[in-house]
Amino acid sequence: MLQKLKGEKGHPEYIKKQKIYQFAMAIFYVIVAALIFLIGYYITKTRANVFTVLAILMVLPFAKRVIACIVMVPHSSVKEQEYKGFSGRLPDEADLLADYVFTSSEHIMSFRYAVVINQSILGILDKEKQDTEYIKTYLSKEFPSYRIKIFESEEKFFKYFKNVNPEKKEDKREKTLEKLKILGV
Repeated sequence: MLQKLKGEKGHPEYIKKQKIYQFAMAIFYVIVAALIFLIGYYITKTRANVFTVLAILMVLPFAKRVIACIVMVPHSSVKEQEYKGFSGRLPDEADLLADYVFTSSEHIMSFRYAVVINQSILGILDKEKQDTEYIKTYLSKEFPSYRIKIFESEEKFFKYFKNVNPEKKEDKREKTLEKLKILGV
């Protein structure tokens, strides 16, 4: 049930579900913190108690949820119908991630789609104004044995993709997909 509300990384409408989920969790932590504080105040008749400390500590998970909301706000989700249309144009040897937002210590980056095929990671940018050289460098460091190619639109991607001859799925593919999901927000 909870997984359905959160969405799954790499699947369509993940960003939309994450915005709702993270906001709801932030509100939940505020309510829990307020309840802990009020229970402590009711029991001890003073603010100086362990319940106040616990209520203050609830700021940490609250802040984590707020940051996740802030990271997701500028991005839009890929709709299920768009995803099916896009994935239908790919060979079976390709692995597809949608709504892919990832961060480094310096940037928040996003791909509308990321395709893993033939020892390559092919990304289609979510927004035009992203530092593509930084993204290439960052992903090249994380996946040194993979070629990184970034496209500004689906048209440019499929123009390039016409010349790609799919090879048999490589053994490292599952580990690569898992690591991509770990890097994602």
